[in-house]
Amino acid sequence: MEKQEILEFTFAKDSSIELSTAQDKAVFVMQAIKDELLLRRQASAQALAELDSILQEHEISIPKETSESLQLSVREIGIGSMGSNALYRAGVETVADLIEKTPRQLRNINRFGKGSYMETVAALGQLGLSLKEPKSSF
Repeated sequence: MEKQEILEFTFAKDSSIELSTAQDKAVFVMQAIKDELLLRRQASAQALAELDSILQEHEISIPKETSESLQLSVREIGIGSMGSNALYRAGVETVADLIEKTPRQLRNINRFGKGSYMETVAALGQLGLSLKEPKSSF
């Protein structure tokens, strides 16, 4: 006899959704994850738009190539799959996210080793970018 679990969510007074199979639950969870990733991507895009606005306000220009590079996924810049997967799990999805990290922050990412660190620094260097400088302790 197969065990079935029922997961019930009530969203409004008169409507509810009943998830009766593991497949239904998996679909529900995957949609929730997808929604979360979309929200993060939108937040990154909003942050880039705000940065562009500030730069324009102060009449500072960034070369178009650099601006486009910031929007690249870490999976697109030549970092191996182990390193890029570790970055994604840590919420570092774009080059813009990556350059906000210090070397120490990267080294503290689970399953992100020395080889991944070296690949990341080299990939950023090819884009003319670098990691965030650590704050001075003075």
